[in-house]
Parts: sequence; C-alpha cells; structure tokens
Amino acid sequence: MGPQHADVTVLSRAALLAANGERQAAVDLLGAHDFEPAREIVAAALRGAILEEMDEHAAAGAAYREALEKHPDDALLHLRLGVLSYRAGDLRKAESHFLRSWQLQPLAEAAYHLGELYALSGRPARARTFLVEAAARESAGSPWRAKAIQQLEELAEDRERDPQGSEPAEGPDP
Repeated sequence: MGPQHADVTVLSRAALLAANGERQAAVDLLGAHDFEPAREIVAAALRGAILEEMDEHAAAGAAYREALEKHPDDALLHLRLGVLSYRAGDLRKAESHFLRSWQLQPLAEAAYHLGELYALSGRPARARTFLVEAAARESAGSPWRAKAIQQLEELAEDRERDPQGSEPAEGPDP
C-alpha cells in the first residue's frame, strides 16, 4: 500500500470515527499519521473541525494555525480561525481572518460573519454590504442566506428606530 492510499485510508477512518461519536479516537488517529504534503492540509482541517465539535477551541485553533503556516492562502482555514477568534471575543483577529478568507474566496459564510461582526461593532452600513453579499451568493434554502436576511431585517428595524445612527456605505473589498 502506497503513501497516498494510506493517507486516504486514515482520513476515511478518522471521518467515520468522528461520525460515530468517537471524536478523540479520530483526533488521535490523525495526529499519529504522517501525511503526504498534498493531504496534510485536509488532515489538519479535519482534525481542527473535530476538535471544534469537542469544544476544544484552543487545540482546534492550533491545528488550523499549523496548517496555515504551510498553506497561508487557504480561505477555509482563515474562515475557521475567524470563527474561533470571534467566539473568543477577539473581534480584530476575527475580522482579519474573515477579510482574508473573503479576499481569497468570497464565500457566503465569510460574508455573513463579516456582516455579523460589523453589526455588532456598530458599523451597520458595512454590515449591510456583507450581509447582502452573503444572501446573494446562496440559494433559497441555505442557512447562511436565511441568517443574512434575518440580520438585514434586524438592521432595518434598528435604522427605523435611529435613522441618524448609520455610517457611510463601504464596499465588500477593504
């Protein structure tokens, strides 16, 4: 069995373990295997996602940062680090990761999180710009579209209550 086959087997086994609730076993399996460079980012992302599910946010962040060192232009790693930073209350770091993710690959999830972050930080015009982007990039049944529309409705209600409380509009690219 060659290294590629071994990598795929380990990734598949880890995913099955995690899906069956054996998350720690999956994390241990991923950590014990020496992946080929082409698949190490997949392994690190899977390990980070499983650790997030286990509420091991510091360990998940470490897994994502380790992968980011080798793959600094991976939009999904930046997105996950943005989510973890947001949860930890580090809004500056979250914004930096969400913006980098957006620049690398403009996904609805990144746009939604940017909109949510800007709404929370009192920048409703900037929030609206990204929430509109999130809603526009997803189909009708998407949870990101629904969340973006709900957040836009809340911003509209806030604007009706305080029409003077908005800053000038900004575009999606910083």
